[in-house]
Amino acid sequence: MKMKMFLKSGLFFLLLFTMNSRMLAQKINTPLKIIEEQFALWQQGKATIFDLLDDNVIWEVAGSSPVSGIYHGKNEFLKEAVQPINARFKSAIKPELISIHADGNWVYLNWKGSALTINNTMYRNTYCWKMKIIDGKIVEVVAFLDTYALNELMK
Repeated sequence: MKMKMFLKSGLFFLLLFTMNSRMLAQKINTPLKIIEEQFALWQQGKATIFDLLDDNVIWEVAGSSPVSGIYHGKNEFLKEAVQPINARFKSAIKPELISIHADGNWVYLNWKGSALTINNTMYRNTYCWKMKIIDGKIVEVVAFLDTYALNELMK
């Protein structure tokens, strides 16, 4: 009888531990979950991915364009790359998710963006951002994109 009670109570605690572990795992913000949630907010017009940038982020824009290069810090990147691009738009770029994957702290975000330009033409580009996430912040990025489309926008 004592053995049955012992087994039942042991089973109960094992079940309780398993349930708590699952609930805890669901609450933990993995790098993938952080970017998925932020991208969804961006699509809704409530935030942007740039809200997650660490103050000391290293952001590389690959290719050859007026904003290609390596930026050291959030302020430098926003001022010298993002603002000149956004100045060419009548409205904010609309992001559309293609795919998202993660490998540890690295998140690979493939997305399309479109916006009406100040010249009343449509800007369309496809991006792949390799982002390193530490403590919920984006600390390093390599951004790949169609630099021809970006060059046309920046003319």
